[in-house]
Amino acid sequence: MTIDFDRGIFSISADVPETVTNTFVAVPLRQQGPYFAAKVLANQMQSLDLLIDTGDNSSLSFNAEGWQQVFSTNQVNLMKTAVSGVRNQVVPTQVGRVRQSTLNGLAYTNLHVTLIPNPANPPHLGLGFFRRHRVIFDFANRKLYLRPGRQFFMPDRKI
Repeated sequence: MTIDFDRGIFSISADVPETVTNTFVAVPLRQQGPYFAAKVLANQMQSLDLLIDTGDNSSLSFNAEGWQQVFSTNQVNLMKTAVSGVRNQVVPTQVGRVRQSTLNGLAYTNLHVTLIPNPANPPHLGLGFFRRHRVIFDFANRKLYLRPGRQFFMPDRKI
């Protein structure tokens, strides 16, 4: 499955083109039950397995455990907000900013993180993250291919 945010194209094919290995960064994915996760390094010190979640508009979303790992010593750049969940429930939460993150050699600055209100939900990468790239999901071979797009350096809205 390919999403090209620069051109507004979504496509599905059986094979990953051979040219991808030379022009994209390959990110290994680990299967966790029916889901897939990628390892992200947040603030140069906390390594987190983040599930792929294209249904989330945030760049990153952390459960309470991941939130505590990343923000326990740095409580700056946090903002209270609310999110809408199933059955139109509005739940209070927080949004924070991770100053530096890396994913298999790609570096990101000032990504926003939403605190997941349900502590049982795992942390994940959302559409806010993927919109920065041309993305190829190769779940059969447990690979995520990323190529920076025009929005790669575009910051998340300031908090």
